[in-house]
Amino acid sequence: MKDVGSGLKEDRRNFQKLLGMVMNREVSKVIVAYPDRLTRFGFKTLKEFFKSYETEIVVINREEKTPQEELGKI
Repeated sequence: MKDVGSGLKEDRRNFQKLLGMVMNREVSKVIVAYPDRLTRFGFKTLKEFFKSYETEIVVINREEKTPQEELGKI
């Protein structure tokens, strides 16, 4: 699935579709390049939410960023 838009927007069509698929237990694993591609804030919360539906989030690239870098201010 792919969305065009910011990880800040929660109303992205495919993001909403993914949430529905997770809640319907239609997907067991979500693979993302970076955590902020899925959601800019609340990644840990989203990860726990998915886990409650037995869905794993796998992050391919694990670059550690400062909060300023996450917000794009550097």
